[in-house]
Amino acid sequence: MADTNRKSLYKIIGLPNDFGVILLTFGLILLLSPYLSGFDFGIFQIPKLDPKMQQNLRILGPIIFAGLIFLFVPIWKESKSNKETSHKSLQYRSALGRHVDWKIDLGSEISSQNEMIEGSYLKSINSSYKFVVQGDGNIVLYENSKGNGNIVSYENARAIWASNTDGKGIPPFRLILMEDGNLLLLDANEQVTWASNTSKKGKSPHTLKLQNDRNLVIYDSLGQAMWASNTNTFNT
Repeated sequence: MADTNRKSLYKIIGLPNDFGVILLTFGLILLLSPYLSGFDFGIFQIPKLDPKMQQNLRILGPIIFAGLIFLFVPIWKESKSNKETSHKSLQYRSALGRHVDWKIDLGSEISSQNEMIEGSYLKSINSSYKFVVQGDGNIVLYENSKGNGNIVSYENARAIWASNTDGKGIPPFRLILMEDGNLLLLDANEQVTWASNTSKKGKSPHTLKLQNDRNLVIYDSLGQAMWASNTNTFNT
């Protein structure tokens, strides 16, 4: 039985599918070009290569093509996200090769029909908490462990809530608050890897808000909570 936990190097790196097609096409052209040099297909003719170039491509073409094929062979075991327990909190790290820097500050909330892409985050007004869309497909709520309001690295923050979707789906990922109030985490193929299951609950428009009490909440337009991370109890 095949090991479904194995992934190709191409998938682990997280390259787009379209780029993979381009790579394989390029490799196939290199492989066949010395044998089709000057060939006339009627509607077009392949340029004729000089003998030295043909000889070089007969050697390099198969090597390059084989190397590209190797990228797509699922022989690598994907390592699980490093999860460390500290004061009953988990430290989540993006999977190897899919780390995305936290560079896009969206403030403390987003409203309906807005989205968070990889590397974007919500930050509570008191700067103690960050909710991040990571490059490994995980969405994580972090608490600053230094107490100075500045989360500068993974080592300086601890996770208090996560979707536990690291490694699921195909990157890049985005989190979108739908018009009907549902919060969805989507992969590159628009497949849902996580949902708040709040579709058509409450009155639109809705708001996703990271509060100073370290709770992440979806509110409807009447201020009623439709979903929460329930992390404001301080016993996580």
